[in-house]
Amino acid sequence: MSVEVSIVIPTLNSPVIDRVLAAVRRQAFDLTRVEVLVVGQDELGLIVPDGLVQFLESERPLTPAQARNRGLAASRGQIVIFLDADCVPEDGWLVRLLAPFANPDVHVVGGSMALVGTDFWTLADNVATFHEYLHICPSGLRELLPTFSLGCRRLALEMVGGFDETYPYPAGEDADLTLRLRLAGYALHFEPTAVVRHYPSRSRLKSVLHHAYRFGQYSVKVDPRYAEKLAVPWVLRRPWWTLLAAPLLAGGVTWQVFWQVRKLRRLWLIAPVVFIAKLAWCVGAARTLQHGTSWKAARQASGPEEVP
Repeated sequence: MSVEVSIVIPTLNSPVIDRVLAAVRRQAFDLTRVEVLVVGQDELGLIVPDGLVQFLESERPLTPAQARNRGLAASRGQIVIFLDADCVPEDGWLVRLLAPFANPDVHVVGGSMALVGTDFWTLADNVATFHEYLHICPSGLRELLPTFSLGCRRLALEMVGGFDETYPYPAGEDADLTLRLRLAGYALHFEPTAVVRHYPSRSRLKSVLHHAYRFGQYSVKVDPRYAEKLAVPWVLRRPWWTLLAAPLLAGGVTWQVFWQVRKLRRLWLIAPVVFIAKLAWCVGAARTLQHGTSWKAARQASGPEEVP
C-alpha cells in the first residue's frame, strides 16, 4: 500500500523523542499508509528506525524550519503532518487530526495541547504561549496555527514554498507559514480533539520568560510585511509605544485568557506568570520594532546568534 500520510518530526537531541515515537506507533490507524521522518540529531540514541520510522540525521544542528523542509522534501504522503519532538500524542490523535481531511476543501488542520502532567512552570509556559490552542478550547477557524501538531495537504505547502528558513529559532516560523497559507486562500482549521502532551525543557521562570521574549522578537505581528494584513494595532508598531503600553497589553491578554477559557480559571495561581511572560513578549517585540524594519534587521544589527 502506498504512503498517504507523512509525519515529519524535527529534533535536536530531544530527551523524549522515544516517547513521541512510541505514542505514534500506538495510534489506532493503518500505519502501513504512514511514514515517519525524524530529521536532525539524536546524541542520546533514542531513535530506533524501523519499517515505520526513518531517521534523516543531519551533519550539523538544523533550525526547526530547515529540518521540517528537509523532511517535507523527503516525504511521500499527500498529507504531511508536522509534530514536535517534545509533544507526545494521545491515543486517537492521528485519526482525529486526519478526520477533517475527508472534506476535500480542507487543506490545513491544527491539533491541540493538553495541560495535564506538567509542572508549574511548564504549565504557565504552555498557557502563556498556546492558550488559543489548548484541548479545552472550541474548534473552529484560527488566524494562525502552531506546528507542534499540524496537518497540511502537500499541494498547499508547495503553493507557499514551505517554511522560511531564515528564522533561526523555534519561534515565528510556524506562524509565518500558516499566515502565508491563510493569505493564499487556505482556511486554518483547529481540531481540539487531536491532542498532544507537551514536555519542553523549560522548567524555570527564567526559561519561561526567555521563551516569551523570543516569541515577541520573532512575531509576525512585528513584521512590516504583515502589519496591515493582521490589522496590528498602532501601539504595536512603535517600540516605545509597545514598552509604555506593555503592562496594559500584558494585563489585557492575561485577563482575556482566563476570562474566555472558563476552565482555566481554576489555574489562577499561574496568572501572574502568564502576565510576566506577556511583558517579556512585549520587550522582545519592542526590540525588533526599534530597528524599524523587521526582526531580520534587528538580528543583523545585534550581531550573529547561535542556533540552539
